[in-house]
Amino acid sequence: ANKLFLFLRALELNRSPLPSEVIGGEPMLGKRGLYPTINGPQTRQIPSDSAVDIEEQLKILLKVISLIDGQHTLMEIGEFLNLSYYSLVPIIENLTQERFVRF
Repeated sequence: ANKLFLFLRALELNRSPLPSEVIGGEPMLGKRGLYPTINGPQTRQIPSDSAVDIEEQLKILLKVISLIDGQHTLMEIGEFLNLSYYSLVPIIENLTQERFVRF
């Protein structure tokens, strides 16, 4: 059921290019809770492999944000970053919820 939901949501999000709600400048990830705490009290206890995953997730998030410019669809972003819609849809959902993307 989850894969079906992701597929249907990807089709819905892919209807038109994704426009950004952030106008000019760098988006404030921290105040929206989107910037992961890499070196905080909670993350000092996690294995280093997980810390690498957190850093990689941040890199992907920043790349996705940079491609949300009103000219690229979800699938174009996925193709450019070599990511599947299974991994992109949750990112776009979070960005929509935090008012980075207008849909």
